[in-house]
Amino acid sequence: MKFRSFRHLVDFRELARSEEAEWSDSLSVTPEFFSYFRLPNTLFLNHRLIYGCMKRFLSRDKENSILDVGCGGGDLLQYLAAHLAKDGYQFSLTGVDVNAAAVSVAQAQTQHWRNVRVIWGQAEEFGGYYDTAILSQVLHHLSPPNAMSMLKSVYARVSRGIVISDFVRSRVAYWLVKAAVYATTTDETHRHDGPLSVMRSYTDGDINQLMKGAGIDTFSIRTIF
Repeated sequence: MKFRSFRHLVDFRELARSEEAEWSDSLSVTPEFFSYFRLPNTLFLNHRLIYGCMKRFLSRDKENSILDVGCGGGDLLQYLAAHLAKDGYQFSLTGVDVNAAAVSVAQAQTQHWRNVRVIWGQAEEFGGYYDTAILSQVLHHLSPPNAMSMLKSVYARVSRGIVISDFVRSRVAYWLVKAAVYATTTDETHRHDGPLSVMRSYTDGDINQLMKGAGIDTFSIRTIF
């Protein structure tokens, strides 16, 4: 009996990026939709990884202004505020999201932090300059032209650096995320959007092209399993 190789069974060939819209992009999701993300972000250490990358842009000598683009329900804002305070940094955090339900949840989660504000709208629509910006699970929602436009807009308004966290498109990631979502929720929107978000994500090669299209020449890509 012949066995195919593990590599062939798993199939690491690159997948074409999906153009299908995620249901949550309709902006009709309820505030309860956003509470689910605390679990996967905790399991996959997403907040911890973002904070670890962001530390290279932090200053001990003055206040650090940080912009969270597409802040969702504010769990990252809450995590960052707690850890920045614990580590003795001076900071101001601004979260922005186009989803009104997300903004209401984020405002409720962060209301006890006087140096955290959450704004409804597009990040490109309001002024201000920041030391650092974060785009967590945002780029895969955008088409390549819109992603480049977003990156260009944010890049023009930060002085130290941008931290981007997102999925990497692959068959392995697709099935792992699908299994994780089906094991942790019965919500049909999450079950639809979770695997699809992987199919809509960008590969390292795609990210290179997006950065160049946005006029960003200096960046590094780190892939974490």
